[in-house]
Amino acid sequence: MRLQSLCQCLYGIFLVGMLPTLAGCGKEERKEQELIAKSTTPAKGDVGRTTPTRRPDSAAPPIEPGFTALLRTGELAGWYYEKGKELRGVSATPDQRFLINNDVLVIAPKDKNGKETDKELYSSFQLPRDFVLKFQFRAAQEAVSEIHVRNARILVSDFVRRNEQKFKKFRNDDWNDMEVRVNLVVRVGNRTLTKKDNLEAVFENGKPVTMLNGQKVDPTTVSVITRVHAECNGEPLDRRHYRGRVRSRGPLSIRAMSGRVEFRNLQIKEL
Repeated sequence: MRLQSLCQCLYGIFLVGMLPTLAGCGKEERKEQELIAKSTTPAKGDVGRTTPTRRPDSAAPPIEPGFTALLRTGELAGWYYEKGKELRGVSATPDQRFLINNDVLVIAPKDKNGKETDKELYSSFQLPRDFVLKFQFRAAQEAVSEIHVRNARILVSDFVRRNEQKFKKFRNDDWNDMEVRVNLVVRVGNRTLTKKDNLEAVFENGKPVTMLNGQKVDPTTVSVITRVHAECNGEPLDRRHYRGRVRSRGPLSIRAMSGRVEFRNLQIKEL
């Protein structure tokens, strides 16, 4: 039922975002076209030094079965910026730090006033308890940003050239796949239980007894934690790239920090 409720909520948000915005066609339309054109021009952080030319865009893979897309083509519907109102019918944040260019969410190196202060884009929905989040990202040289899932912060950056992690499959100046999995985990001692295990509390001679697969276990060895696990191109992310403790409730957010980072194919599936 949680998956059905989440999908209905997201469907309602995106349905509103699909309504055509007819007002402001003249001057406003030209303004948005200029913003989009500007976003496709490499920023200063993308060129110079030893930065290679950005590769031409390959076609984005389709949203996977069972997943829900979190980005709308050409607009930021379903997202809030900082502490402002929900963004609807616009392709960029007021300061132009975040911009939708077709199906790609672009984090500009600086805002329209030339400032590089950290900014954050929040989803208008709360993340479910257990889920898988998938997306592709492309980082300019030495660029860095973060994905926040219910307060837990996960690094998304130009990992190799920043000497943060030597991924074997990382593609500089090209699209990389990131998968984030958040789920409750039950452990008995050092053992992590699976769906095949049967953990239950029963009464024996009027006293509660904890049983695991028919065997008595010490109830003090049972623990329940929320695990956050991320992979880049199938390679696990170092634990030092995680920050903060995951909360029971909270949105998804994307943090602009330094340099140009792009996201596409942002999608979620409740487990």
